[in-house]
Amino acid sequence: MRAARAPHCPERSVANGVVYEEAGALRAALPGLGDWFAEHGCKWLVWVQPGDGDAARACEEFGNVLDAAPQAMGLELADMPDPVNEGLDWAGGQDAAILGPVNDVAYGYCDGSMIRAIGKPPPGTFETYAVRHGGMDDAAVLGLFERAGNAEVVW
Repeated sequence: MRAARAPHCPERSVANGVVYEEAGALRAALPGLGDWFAEHGCKWLVWVQPGDGDAARACEEFGNVLDAAPQAMGLELADMPDPVNEGLDWAGGQDAAILGPVNDVAYGYCDGSMIRAIGKPPPGTFETYAVRHGGMDDAAVLGLFERAGNAEVVW
């Protein structure tokens, strides 16, 4: 089990969360986790694995409320279809600090919370790209994190 706490962004549970491997261990840890996040007034979440009813029930019984159902996605890069890029202007080499402001606007926060949550990743952490469409600057951004032949695409 791993937990991450971002006291500089207590209002965004996406920045304060728990991942686990075994529902029983999660159930046992929930009271301590609640206290740990409460030390900094952090809203927090548990990334419940799809189909894990035991973990979902444990969270519900503890008092956590399901407020979203994001899905992790995976794909063998060799199986990825060719993208449709018509009308898109891609620009690589962007400063990773762009991820926060664009996400603040995309999620309607406009309060700087995603800027605080994401921060400014160290140089070389991500390959960062921006896409412009119809003259809109930074219509979307993404970061590509690659290690040992695996890649993660974020925001």
